[in-house]
Amino acid sequence: MRRDGTESIKGRTVHLVMADNPGYFNDLPRSSMEWNLEYNARTFAERCNKCEKVDYKLEDGRYRSSKMWYCRLFSIMMYQHLDPWGLPNTSRVKDFFEQAA
Repeated sequence: MRRDGTESIKGRTVHLVMADNPGYFNDLPRSSMEWNLEYNARTFAERCNKCEKVDYKLEDGRYRSSKMWYCRLFSIMMYQHLDPWGLPNTSRVKDFFEQAA
């Protein structure tokens, strides 16, 4: 028996059963229509986390305190809430100065 308490040569292993969670391992080819249907069936939490991390670059900010990280997270959450409303991208102040120039 090894130090880690297993008889395996490779040490501790984790066995995943595909029937339990098909989201981890997928047999479908990525170019197929079935894969698109399964990919689009992601949960809301998965879509929300992807949007926070990739679209709004949550992890790109380097802060020393967790307070600033949470401020960034809450700002991102507000932007996520406002995105579907389709608010204009320009501000009234900027439009005012462009008209005056």
